Amino acid sequence: MTAPLYTKITGDVTNQVLITKGGDWSGDMKYITVVNSHASNKLTISMDLYDGSTVVADLISLVVIPVGTLLSMTDAPHMRFNSKKYSLRVTTTGSANCTIIIK
Repeated sequence: MTAPLYTKITGDVTNQVLITKGGDWSGDMKYITVVNSHASNKLTISMDLYDGSTVVADLISLVVIPVGTLLSMTDAPHMRFNSKKYSLRVTTTGSANCTIIIK
């Protein structure tokens, strides 16, 4: 069993890799939780699967998370992917801090 992956993001990021193609992490995720920890800014977040040259699928696109709340995606078939072929990337806007937890 793989331990949860915790990623803290401060401000905006573009195409930051959360799970690296060919890395140790499996693409068989049980949940993804995104917490907007900013005191005043809403967070807009997108996550995609990337094969090294092309975005092959959007897991979520331009989802707005209000201040002090979280988005929880659990055990959905669309969250499973082949991590030998694809990376999981995140883009955030809104100058909001967040924590992403993947299990």
